[in-house]
Amino acid sequence: FIGVQFHPEFKSRPLSPHPLFSSFIKAAKSFNGK
Repeated sequence: FIGVQFHPEFKSRPLSPHPLFSSFIKAAKSFNGK
């Protein structure tokens, strides 16, 4: 889970996600391979 004090989902679009979401997915993918 990620806890933040703002709503990054309001700034996200399907082809342009908020950097918080794209960084989270990238970290999850790299963690899954270990």
